[in-house]
Amino acid sequence: MAIYPSELFTSSVRSTAISFVFNATRLLAWIFPIAAGTMIQSLGGIQNTALILGSEYVVGLIVPWFLPETKGHRLPE
Repeated sequence: MAIYPSELFTSSVRSTAISFVFNATRLLAWIFPIAAGTMIQSLGGIQNTALILGSEYVVGLIVPWFLPETKGHRLPE
Protein backbone atom coordinates (compact mmCIF):
# COMPACT_ATOMS: atom_id res chain seq x y z
CA MET A 1 0.00 0.00 0.00
CA ALA A 2 2.92 2.38 0.56
CA ILE A 3 3.85 2.26 -3.13
CA TYR A 4 0.44 3.21 -4.50
CA PRO A 5 0.07 6.79 -3.11
CA SER A 6 3.40 7.85 -4.56
CA GLU A 7 2.02 7.36 -8.08
CA LEU A 8 -0.96 9.62 -7.47
CA PHE A 9 0.66 12.77 -6.07
CA THR A 10 3.20 15.28 -7.32
CA SER A 11 6.70 15.16 -5.90
CA SER A 12 6.11 18.28 -3.80
CA VAL A 13 3.22 16.58 -2.01
CA ARG A 14 4.57 13.03 -1.84
CA SER A 15 7.14 13.37 0.90
CA THR A 16 5.00 15.54 3.15
CA ALA A 17 1.77 13.56 2.77
CA ILE A 18 3.26 10.10 3.00
CA SER A 19 5.52 11.00 5.92
CA PHE A 20 2.64 12.58 7.78
CA VAL A 21 0.33 9.60 7.24
CA PHE A 22 2.87 6.97 8.25
CA ASN A 23 4.30 8.90 11.21
CA ALA A 24 1.00 10.25 12.56
CA THR A 25 -0.13 6.65 13.03
CA ARG A 26 2.78 6.09 15.41
CA LEU A 27 1.55 8.95 17.55
CA LEU A 28 -1.91 7.37 17.77
CA ALA A 29 -0.69 3.78 18.23
CA TRP A 30 -0.60 3.95 22.02
CA ILE A 31 -4.41 4.02 22.10
CA PHE A 32 -4.94 0.66 20.41
CA PRO A 33 -3.82 -1.77 23.14
CA ILE A 34 -6.36 -0.10 25.42
CA ALA A 35 -9.00 -0.15 22.68
CA ALA A 36 -8.32 -3.83 21.96
CA GLY A 37 -9.10 -4.84 25.53
CA THR A 38 -12.25 -2.74 25.51
CA MET A 39 -13.43 -4.25 22.19
CA ILE A 40 -12.77 -7.81 23.35
CA GLN A 41 -14.84 -7.16 26.43
CA SER A 42 -17.71 -5.42 24.62
CA LEU A 43 -17.91 -7.76 21.58
CA GLY A 44 -18.09 -10.92 23.64
CA GLY A 45 -14.63 -12.43 23.44
CA ILE A 46 -11.54 -12.79 21.32
CA GLN A 47 -13.25 -14.94 18.66
CA ASN A 48 -15.99 -12.42 17.87
CA THR A 49 -13.54 -9.53 17.88
CA ALA A 50 -11.14 -11.36 15.56
CA LEU A 51 -13.96 -12.19 13.15
CA ILE A 52 -15.18 -8.61 12.98
CA LEU A 53 -11.73 -7.03 12.68
CA GLY A 54 -10.50 -9.72 10.27
CA SER A 55 -13.29 -8.81 7.85
CA GLU A 56 -11.42 -5.57 7.17
CA TYR A 57 -8.89 -7.60 5.18
CA VAL A 58 -11.68 -8.61 2.82
CA VAL A 59 -12.45 -4.93 2.30
CA GLY A 60 -8.75 -4.36 1.60
CA LEU A 61 -8.88 -7.00 -1.14
CA ILE A 62 -11.94 -5.45 -2.81
CA VAL A 63 -11.25 -1.69 -2.64
CA PRO A 64 -8.15 -1.65 -4.94
CA TRP A 65 -10.28 -2.88 -7.83
CA PHE A 66 -12.12 0.46 -7.75
CA LEU A 67 -9.04 2.72 -7.63
CA PRO A 68 -7.75 4.35 -10.83
CA GLU A 69 -5.21 2.42 -12.91
CA THR A 70 -1.79 4.07 -13.15
CA LYS A 71 -0.02 1.55 -15.36
CA GLY A 72 1.43 3.24 -18.43
CA HIS A 73 0.87 6.75 -17.04
CA ARG A 74 3.74 9.07 -16.22
CA LEU A 75 4.27 10.07 -12.63
CA PRO A 76 3.08 13.61 -11.84
CA GLU A 77 5.91 16.14 -11.64
